[in-house]
Amino acid sequence: MSYIEKQQTTPKKQHIVVVKVISAMTLFLLGLPFLMFLATSYYTTKGLTMDVYLMGQEYTNKVNQFYKENNACPTNQDITSVITELDIAEKINFLADAKANTCYIALSLKSLNGTFTNKVMVLSKTFDTQSTIDTAWNCYSNIQSIYLPKKCSTNMLKNIQTNK
Repeated sequence: MSYIEKQQTTPKKQHIVVVKVISAMTLFLLGLPFLMFLATSYYTTKGLTMDVYLMGQEYTNKVNQFYKENNACPTNQDITSVITELDIAEKINFLADAKANTCYIALSLKSLNGTFTNKVMVLSKTFDTQSTIDTAWNCYSNIQSIYLPKKCSTNMLKNIQTNK
């Protein structure tokens, strides 16, 4: 290849490199805000579900106390509920399965831009009347598992109606 041919091909190669660099910078500058949006959205949603879980936890002691005193699960008339997370929780229901000695705290969530449409978080506890060992509260939800606290499961209870 002669010296003249090398000089003619070099500007084309430089042009291609410049275009590639500009393309990479453009993708980076456009992609970075998008990735930040995704991360922010994820942590916001996860934080909101944790807030609802903690709000439900506030009522576990009241349900435990009520069951201890009455040997039955409370209903909505028995415990006054105050929704502390008004921006996300819509309703709190206290439900019971008398046959299984199981009490439920069902928290219905507001839609929030479609994120939580028809979503519920349920805390449940089965009281063992034959044992002195205190059983733990379980958490179930139909929210995607990546947004749930570690103590919650996506295996939603099938036999409970949460919107009474």
